[in-house]
Amino acid sequence: MTRSKPIELRYQRAQVMGDAARSVLGLVATLGPILFLDPLPWLVWVLAVAALLFAAMGMKAVESACTAIILEGSMIHRRSLISRSVDIEKLDRIKLSYFGRRNGEGKGWMSLTIGSEDQKVSVDSNLERFDELAGATLNAARRNKIFLDPTSAHNFSMLGHSVEDE
Repeated sequence: MTRSKPIELRYQRAQVMGDAARSVLGLVATLGPILFLDPLPWLVWVLAVAALLFAAMGMKAVESACTAIILEGSMIHRRSLISRSVDIEKLDRIKLSYFGRRNGEGKGWMSLTIGSEDQKVSVDSNLERFDELAGATLNAARRNKIFLDPTSAHNFSMLGHSVEDE
C-alpha cells in the first residue's frame, strides 16, 4: 500500500454530529433536574453518574470530529488529540472486532486495531472508506505473515475480503 500522494480520511460528519447532539440532550436531561429541581439525594447521584456518561460521549464525539487518518506511503497516521503512526510494512498485529446492537436491530459497528513495534492505531467503521483501509491492512498482514484470529477472519470476510491464504 505504498502511496505517493497522502490520502486523508475522516469520520462521517452525520454520525459525529448525531453523537454530539445525543450527548447534549443527555446532559440537559440529567443536569436539568439537578440544577432546577430539588430531587432526592439518591436521585442526584443517579443523574450525576448519567451526566458523566453523556459528557464522556460528548468528548468522544469531539475527538472523532478532530480525528484524521492519513495514509502516506506505507504509514498510517492517526492525527487527533493523541496522534500515533503505524508503518504497515512492519505490521505485527491486527484485529477486527464487531460490536452488534443489543436489541439486534440495525447494524452494529466494527473496530480495526493495527500495530507495529510499540505503536497502535484504532479506527472504527464510521471512518469514510473503512472497508478500503481494512482491505489494505489485511493485505499487509498477509505479506507479514501475521496470524489472524478466527473472529477477525470472520469479520474480514463479512466485509467481503478473502481471508484464505493465497
